[in-house]
Amino acid sequence: MIISKATLLSDITRWQGQGYITADGAVEIRRELDRRSAGMAGAGPTGALAVLGAILLGFAAMSFVAANWDHMSKLARLSLLGFGILASYGAAYELFQRKLDVFAHAAVLLGVSLFGASIMLIAQMYHMDGHPPDAVWLWALGALAAGLLLRSNPALAAALVLVCTWSGMEVSSYRGAQVHWGFLPMWALVAGGVAMTRWVRGMHLLALALSGWIATSCLQSDAHAGRLVLTGIGLALALIAAFGGDLIDRWRRISGTMLAHGMVLAYVGLFLIQFVPRWMGGGYSEVNLWLWGAGTLALLIGAMAAGWRTHNGRVLWLAYAGFTIEIFALYGKKLGTLLGTSAFFFFAGVLVIALSAAAYRMRSELANAEIRS
Repeated sequence: MIISKATLLSDITRWQGQGYITADGAVEIRRELDRRSAGMAGAGPTGALAVLGAILLGFAAMSFVAANWDHMSKLARLSLLGFGILASYGAAYELFQRKLDVFAHAAVLLGVSLFGASIMLIAQMYHMDGHPPDAVWLWALGALAAGLLLRSNPALAAALVLVCTWSGMEVSSYRGAQVHWGFLPMWALVAGGVAMTRWVRGMHLLALALSGWIATSCLQSDAHAGRLVLTGIGLALALIAAFGGDLIDRWRRISGTMLAHGMVLAYVGLFLIQFVPRWMGGGYSEVNLWLWGAGTLALLIGAMAAGWRTHNGRVLWLAYAGFTIEIFALYGKKLGTLLGTSAFFFFAGVLVIALSAAAYRMRSELANAEIRS
């Protein structure tokens, strides 16, 4: 929930009048709000424009150097690139000191962009024909170092994007159908930076990146085992989040995100098992849709119940979407005969209605208990 500064100032006055805070405390709170407002000057649209401006400046610098590359000496090239990087990080430091954090982060991002351009252009200058993903890996390390030293969330986000790009290049172009385990330590380093800055949105990005790596790693081949592993990992994450959420949230409030990603991973694995045939020697192997379909619907209904219990709207909507996709996919596939399909949907409908009635009764009992207390 986002609260405006005007609303918060009004609340402070009201709390002071009710005796919840002292006059001196109210003054200090207002001063702290003013300091934070100054530090966040330019947040929102201005902050977005500042970051976009930094990206455009980075492309401008790369284009300028590339256009004049043949007319510059090696010393001039290296000096220009080095000066640009130092100037960017120096400007970021000065802006941080002046509490202009949004513009400071933009300057850090500009430095990260120039560092990546320097790697590419220097490799071109000295005709280095090495392993191309290594250049992206080095760029990611530079972005990570900037994010850790300057506590810059945009730089950490850039590092995560570069780590994912590097891992994808390794897998698709050079490692074939293999799991790229090198992704995990790099991901862990970025995760350490995000934990250090306590960046909530960064945790969502980390979860998304890790989920993508797990899914692609499990599905590198068409083997049935990969789909089962993906489903098992998703179920494990979802169950840990559902039953150990209170313990997890004492460290970081991430149980809701874990539940959502675990449910999605499990559903993707189950969907592939049911509807994407796998090649088995002389032909494609089918599965028992009755069994897998019932298990998938049970997973989604359980996720709905967990989402409702924990007030997790994201999990609820994802489960609703998955349930709808599953029903349409089963109908399109048809479970044997039309009569069998009808029976499956009938029992599924009765089950869902029964669960809905149970949830309604539970909610009524809880409301009555609160009234009595």
